Amino acid sequence: MASGRVLDFKQAIGGSDQVINLELLPEQTKTFTYQFGQDVSSYTFALDYMAVVVDSLTYVQANGAPNYATTNVIGYLGNIDGAGNTTVTANASVYIDETDAANGNIVVTIPENRIQTAGFIKPNARTNVVITVAEFSWNDGANINPAVDSHRYSIVERFSPNATPGDPTDIDNPASFQAI
Repeated sequence: MASGRVLDFKQAIGGSDQVINLELLPEQTKTFTYQFGQDVSSYTFALDYMAVVVDSLTYVQANGAPNYATTNVIGYLGNIDGAGNTTVTANASVYIDETDAANGNIVVTIPENRIQTAGFIKPNARTNVVITVAEFSWNDGANINPAVDSHRYSIVERFSPNATPGDPTDIDNPASFQAI
């Protein structure tokens, strides 16, 4: 349970049910196919993301999955794209493939370089961990009471040789850590 202004990770992402947990290097992508089972060519789709920084991250020893039970969000990166944006909307024409929407199939790709390449990531971090929270959302396009739904991804950003080693909460981080 969070106290004061600090959110636990479950609160920050709006609940942990139906969240896909990933660990990716910043330059990696991941693709998912959604099968709606009906024509979704009139739907509107979007993919937005932002990067939060959590105080600590542990893992379940039995299966290696992240354990967010005691993880608190301590801030976010205020310049994740190098253009001063806190939240980024991915280019739908690049990252959301609607070519088979008439058959109910939508392909979503989690973008690469979700945080700017000059931003700091700790090698083998267990503290001050950068996690990108991405949300794929859709709207059924109805004029009256449109149905809106979404799916969330929690992406633990891992250090790679292409990243700048350092504490993401450092005042000199170009990704501009903002405490909450």
